[in-house]
Parts: sequence; C-alpha cells; structure tokens
Amino acid sequence: MNTLRKQILIGMTVLGLSGAAFSTQAAEPASPAAHGQRHGQWAERAAERQQRLHDALKLSAAQEGAWSNYQAALAHKSRMDQAQGGARTDWKTLTAPQRLELQIARSREHTERMEARLAALQSFYGALNAEQKKLFDEKTQGHGRHHRKGGRGMHHMGA
Repeated sequence: MNTLRKQILIGMTVLGLSGAAFSTQAAEPASPAAHGQRHGQWAERAAERQQRLHDALKLSAAQEGAWSNYQAALAHKSRMDQAQGGARTDWKTLTAPQRLELQIARSREHTERMEARLAALQSFYGALNAEQKKLFDEKTQGHGRHHRKGGRGMHHMGA
C-alpha cells in the first residue's frame, strides 16, 4: 500500500510541475518574428481565397478594373505599419484620456477604411451580372468572421 501512495504522490508531482511549466510557457509573449510569420501565412491564404473567387467568377476584361480596385481596397496594413511609420505607441506612458483619444482615432481610421472597402465593393458588385452576384454572395458568406464558437470576429471583408 505504501508503494501505491508513493506512485500517486510522484504522479501528482509530475502533473503539477508540467502544469506549471506549461503555464509559464503560455504566458511568454510571442516573438515579433512569429507574429510576422503568422501574418504572412494569413495573407497567403487570403490571396489564395481571392484567386479562387476570381477564377470562379470568370470575370470579363471590362470587369477586371473593378476587381483590381476592390482588391486594392481589401489590402490590409498591420497596425504597426499604420502607426507613425511603424513606431509603436507605449501605452504605459499615456494617461487614461490619451489612451481613449488614441482608441477613438484608431476607430475612426478603421471606419474610414471600411467605408472605402464598401465603396469599392459596391462598384465591383455593380459590375457583376446576376449569376456572378449570386456566386459572389455564396463564396463570401461567412468569411467576414472566424468560424470558432465564441471567437472574435475578423475585421476584413472578402472571400
């Protein structure tokens, strides 16, 4: 019986130590290189989806200009690229009112980008025939959000 207690104690100790190691590892922030790699993979998958959509729509030469404008409006720049030439704001140095002002400014910029995307989408959508519109609607449905339960929505519109 004493051996069983030792084995249980050893097993619980191992589990406790591995759980502590895991939580320490999970608390470490991802490196900028890892973030850049994930963003690159995301951008690559998005480009592939857009190419599949383009191919499925079978656009005419007259529709290609509207497609190009739509794609340009979808181009995404990271916050780092948008913020003062790539310089990040150190939130720890800002006062509470300054942080809120910055958040409001970023919200306005986001709204302006979305309005530009909407204008390009409306122009492109208007250039499509009824069959293409139906296909576009089907292919782009649900791609404005992640498909995870309780997941945060993406802010990008597209296929």
